[in-house]
Amino acid sequence: MKKVLPAAALLLTACQPNPDSSASLYRNSSVLPMRVLVATFNGNMVVNGNMRNCAMTARVLNANMDALSKAGGTQRDPQRGFWCEQGVNSKGPMPSRFESEFPSDIRTFNSW
Repeated sequence: MKKVLPAAALLLTACQPNPDSSASLYRNSSVLPMRVLVATFNGNMVVNGNMRNCAMTARVLNANMDALSKAGGTQRDPQRGFWCEQGVNSKGPMPSRFESEFPSDIRTFNSW
């Protein structure tokens, strides 16, 4: 039992996400000029894995916004979109351009 507890503690520590490697997905507010936190990617992955997965998600969501606008016969507001940043930051500038791609580069999942 004395050997099991330190091993279990070491295993749990290894499974904890590294806060420095987290990435956050944001979107613009359609009402106020502010950023809205949508999701945080903080899995225990290889370096930049969280940022790659977050960026892929943002590109797909932006492509979905493009498709919905096109289906409705309108143009997407170029000032609205999704983007990623390293860590969590509730303040800061918002990008003026948003990348979109569908299907996105699924090779990201094979890199872990």
